[in-house]
Amino acid sequence: MAEFGDILLQTIALGGPAERERDVGGGVVVRLENGAPQGQTVEGDFCRVQRLNIPPQAGADGLAPIVLAQGNGIGHMAAFLYHRPTRVLLLQSNNLSATPNRAAQYLATLDPAQIFSLAPVLTDDAMERFRAGRPRSFIVKFAGIDRLEVLDDPDLAVSQGAKMIGDAYDGLEVEIKVSVGRRRNHWLEQNRLTRTIGRLMGEPGIEKLQSQLEGDERPLDLLHEQLQANTELRLPEAQPERHYHSRRDYLREVFRDHWPTLERQFGAPNGDAAR
Repeated sequence: MAEFGDILLQTIALGGPAERERDVGGGVVVRLENGAPQGQTVEGDFCRVQRLNIPPQAGADGLAPIVLAQGNGIGHMAAFLYHRPTRVLLLQSNNLSATPNRAAQYLATLDPAQIFSLAPVLTDDAMERFRAGRPRSFIVKFAGIDRLEVLDDPDLAVSQGAKMIGDAYDGLEVEIKVSVGRRRNHWLEQNRLTRTIGRLMGEPGIEKLQSQLEGDERPLDLLHEQLQANTELRLPEAQPERHYHSRRDYLREVFRDHWPTLERQFGAPNGDAAR
């Protein structure tokens, strides 16, 4: 199986931006805008190209259409940094662009044989609880029945049933719980649960993502106990390259700041991995 970083660089070599575009489902078009090796990392930018449902521009005299050149769209960006030794991917959070699930789907459309499962990096405390615990139940709450499309197969009985109930009662929220019930010495399979969490994380409309571990009084909040960083950047207007550099530099800073945690959880082959 090809290495994740190599696939990113091979995608850049496909040609111009148009040659790198792929429909990842539902008319959502994603492309790798740029990417380059930097030491032990691969850095770049994902772009979701919005050509449909373009919003209007708001001026002093009211609203007016945004007129784009033929074939063009609005670009929604998400910078990334992939660290090869630990296989950790830092991804700018932008629900309008490439979420973790869309990024994985994008790579799968390039080569169906290359299917990657992305899982969240938890905080040290959450990771210790998850590794030491035995999951008894798992809860996911969707803000709207249309969000069920994020599941692996929209034809699954659980999706059909939840959608039917939501439609019947005009529901705006759907909550699904998977549990071993009252059976003793039974737990949810941890690797499978990790893959499910990876598919759901970062998706818009997910309001709750929890796992109840055996012996724990409080559930593990997988939505909010992920390793993440937030800041406010002053991004230059009408300068796409400088815009990207500002976001890229912030990802580099975040990686350096969180390196001790990443090293503890995933290790590194040598002392230069964090540089």
